[in-house]
Amino acid sequence: MNQEPRIVVKEDIITEAAGRFVRTCSNYVRDRDIFQVALSGGDTPKRLYTALAQPPFIDAVDWEGVEVFFGDERNVPPNHEDSNYRMACRKLLDHVPLVVSQIHPMPGADNDLERAARAYENTVKRCLIPDYDNVKAFDLVLLGLTEDGSTASLFPNSPALQEKERLVVATENPETKDKRLSLTFGAINSARNVWFLVTGKDKAGIVNAVLSGKGDSYPAGMVDPEYGEHLWLLDPDAASEVDPELLSHLTE
Repeated sequence: MNQEPRIVVKEDIITEAAGRFVRTCSNYVRDRDIFQVALSGGDTPKRLYTALAQPPFIDAVDWEGVEVFFGDERNVPPNHEDSNYRMACRKLLDHVPLVVSQIHPMPGADNDLERAARAYENTVKRCLIPDYDNVKAFDLVLLGLTEDGSTASLFPNSPALQEKERLVVATENPETKDKRLSLTFGAINSARNVWFLVTGKDKAGIVNAVLSGKGDSYPAGMVDPEYGEHLWLLDPDAASEVDPELLSHLTE
């Protein structure tokens, strides 16, 4: 493991996450004039986007310096009800002063998802700003977590888990068979900040498995940022099965 994960447990984890988003964004815009974030789908991130689109957070973000990417997308048109882009627009992007050039949706509607994955990878490589060591990486990757340990659209036993070179790949949900695009662990683990945002008792078991080191077989257990901050933002229900000693050790 490169960076030991840190845990924050709060009753109102959405407000906590929104405050951290504002502070992190401000730091990067101050130092580099830009903050490049990959958004996640899912119900809990949706609540974060709703919070960011309202005072006091909307007024505290320097939106001119924000550039938005996506961590995964379904093989649907951008106006489809299952589209992560549509959700992000309705909850956040349509309500903040961003221009088209600041938003990079994944081309999920493409009939050739392999072509779409390579096109989005080229977008990522072209747009990401290198740091002082000339490394191109996202400033923040937001992640959710499913009950089977998936994150982004990286599913158990998927060939995408073993991808070493690519930043974006075409994937498939093994249960529903719906096709997806997803960032790979190469893109995620090179990020400067990687945050899991998890709520609910139904996620407690998988949270415990991953944080206790017993979840290496789960995709979420393969998130291991090389240099960046590895943060788990949890409500008390999601944290309820984590060993108290481990929780004490990892909690900020």
